[in-house]
Order: sequence, then structure tokens, then C-alpha cells
Amino acid sequence: MKRSYRKRARSTYSKVAKSLSKRRLNVERGSTHGEIKGRQRCGCGRKVPSVSRRGYKGEQNAIGKTSKEVRYLTKEAVKEIHLRVLSETEKKTHVHERPHILNPSMLEMALELPKKRLYGRELYPDLFEKAAVLMRELIVGHVFEAANKRTGYICAVVFLRQNGYAVTSRAEEAEDLTIGIATGRYDIKYIAKWLKKHSRRISNH
Repeated sequence: MKRSYRKRARSTYSKVAKSLSKRRLNVERGSTHGEIKGRQRCGCGRKVPSVSRRGYKGEQNAIGKTSKEVRYLTKEAVKEIHLRVLSETEKKTHVHERPHILNPSMLEMALELPKKRLYGRELYPDLFEKAAVLMRELIVGHVFEAANKRTGYICAVVFLRQNGYAVTSRAEEAEDLTIGIATGRYDIKYIAKWLKKHSRRISNH
């Protein structure tokens, strides 16, 4: 990889994340975060009792665990982020008018896993766990032809921004994280912990 390309690629971790995180991208609202209302159905279709996480209702008790409605990124938002990443690193930006998706099923999985429930409970109730799952699946699933690590990281950053948190990390730190994810060195818990450590609450959100 040429040094100039490597430099442009690394800069996208902070440059694109900063510009896109301030925009209101295409999102969909999920269930109330930290609280499950009503009777839910498990995977077998049987109804299970409702679950309410005591202490999380209507207040901010722990970072990432609130009763606010979660804003999830849509497929269109992920594609837009991916195209922006490519346009920052490729000289001929007009070539990438549409993203080249290698694994559509992995893209669907990456978008659905953060919302997944089992027996009425969220598999990933913490906001940073949701972001970690989204990032990891986009990276290891090799969804796109190129720039999967950068796309996965920036999608997680934008997701957190849409839900009230700003990630403040250096490009070198972000690059090291995504390389560790791609090589299988970091699991969901580590990624979530890393994101929490490098995030701050947005007061005016």
C-alpha cells in the first residue's frame, strides 16, 4: 500500500466520522432502551412475561443504559457512510456511485444483531455493546469490497452520536482497534469497553 493512500485511509477515521456524526442520517427507532414493555415472544413464538430493568426507567443511571428510544442505522445510512469513506481515499470518486456489497446477508445481520432479543430480553442491552456488535459484524463479515474496517468504525461512531455520545479518539487508536477486530484479537466486551472509554455524553442531545 502506498504511503499517500495509507495516510488518506487513516485520516478517514477521524475526518469522515467527525463530519457524518453531526448529520442526521437515515435511522429507525427501536424499542425503549433499558426497558422492555408488554409481553414479548421468544424465538419459538411462545409468550414470555414482560421484563423491566429496575432503576433504568426514565433516568440515566449508568453510561449507555437509559430508557430512551434507540436510533438504529438503516441500510441506506450504512451505504452512505461507506461511499463517503471511499470518496475520501480514492482519487476518482465518481467511480463509487454505488457501494459494491459482497455479502448482503452479512450486512443484514450486522444491522439486526444490535436489536436482537431472546426470551423478551435484549441480547445487547448496553448502548456501547450495540455499537460494538455493529462495528464487529461489518468488519469481520467483510460486507463491502473494500474499506470494511473504516466503514465499521465510522458506523459505530455515527450510531453512538445519534444516541447522544461523541467518540473522541485519535485516528491511530481507531485504526489499531479495527485491525484488532479484523484479526480476531478483540471481542464484543473489549470493543464496548473501548468505545465507552473514548466517549463523552453530549449535553445538548
